[in-house]
Amino acid sequence: MGTNFTDIIQTTAKEMNLIQGKTLAIDGMNMLFQILNNPYQRKQQTLLPYGYYLDRTQRVITHLYGWLQKINRFYKGKFLPVVVFDGKPDTFKRADHKDHAHAFR
Repeated sequence: MGTNFTDIIQTTAKEMNLIQGKTLAIDGMNMLFQILNNPYQRKQQTLLPYGYYLDRTQRVITHLYGWLQKINRFYKGKFLPVVVFDGKPDTFKRADHKDHAHAFR
């Protein structure tokens, strides 16, 4: 939901090797949302004993595991990720995130 940059920024496809070693800004809320909605991760969760990755006190840490996997993928691609949280999401998006958070618990 945010600002529409398509009128002021031109997008071009680039080969990954041309942008290696660069710093990338990543939308933190979208990254978290992708982790919580990843169907492959949900498939993996059904294979786990409780359906989620748990720490030693039985708290769910699946979202942290997914976050670590994504950040690690950037490092392996030789990118420096900078995760940006640009304020509160709007009401519609916030309600959707709350639904997913409750379903995740």
